[in-house]
Amino acid sequence: MGGSEGDDDGGSIAPRARPAGVELTAGAVARRLGVAPSTLRSWARRYGVGPAEHESGRYRRYSERDVAELETMCRLVGQGVAPSAAAAVARQHVPGAEPAVGADPEGGRRSYAQVVRGVVGAAHRLDADAVVAAVAGQLAERGVVATWQQMCRPALATLDREVAETGGCIDAQLIAAWAISTALRPVSAASDPPAVASGAGVLLACTDGEQHTLALEALHAALAESHLPARMLGPSVPDVALAEACRRTGPDTVVLWAQTPSTARAVVLDQVGASAGSVLAVGPGWAGLDLLDLPATVDTVDDLPAVLRHIAGRLGAQLATR
Repeated sequence: MGGSEGDDDGGSIAPRARPAGVELTAGAVARRLGVAPSTLRSWARRYGVGPAEHESGRYRRYSERDVAELETMCRLVGQGVAPSAAAAVARQHVPGAEPAVGADPEGGRRSYAQVVRGVVGAAHRLDADAVVAAVAGQLAERGVVATWQQMCRPALATLDREVAETGGCIDAQLIAAWAISTALRPVSAASDPPAVASGAGVLLACTDGEQHTLALEALHAALAESHLPARMLGPSVPDVALAEACRRTGPDTVVLWAQTPSTARAVVLDQVGASAGSVLAVGPGWAGLDLLDLPATVDTVDDLPAVLRHIAGRLGAQLATR
């Protein structure tokens, strides 16, 4: 966040009365917020966010109110709001005064690129609440598919690339994944999909040994949003358990996710294909898989919209639109 100081006007800011209480150093506040001390100085100078009074040659001291304002400032800038607009809200420090995620306090709708940068920045600050708020706001406004395709996937890809290039940032990657999962679950719970009748629904599962469930969670939320019935088995489903679930429920479509080639085994597709109307092998692990020797009911699909279209077509259903 050290490079997010922004441009802009900055005129003179009227001083506030300084509240009494515990005071913190700039270094302590910077560590608490995950920003550079130079950013705090710049925000104080340009936008009047921070200590109300400062004497030249003396260290700045931050009250709890100052820190609360700076937390608001960080959250908004992290969501893509212009620093001057974020500061205007932060200085008010009125509960509920923060603009809705996806809208700029100065008017207009922020681009996905801005929101993605905000999510990545919040993840780097380990601010899970900010990521949850950003994703939840986009889900409410634009729906699951658009949020996943244009916000969540790019943000996760950015963090994945940083991990691969630097060997660090794994904590930010984990925070982002957890927060996105947390934001998706209420969609599934609130959308009230119909009860799953035998042979009428969708069964979602990760292959044995596969722990990456986030893409399936997004699919589950998208199905719920369109009121399509689905069961979610979750991570690392043993072959025998998957076969038993298929036998008991007779699903129309089984979706199997594999993140890596080591968890993408053709034998499980063969087994499931014998008892399901359609089997979709989804995820990068299946890339390059030879399907010629598998049942005709097995197919590979590249992305979330394609999976939804396939399922809706089989069930004769309409997908939710925004």
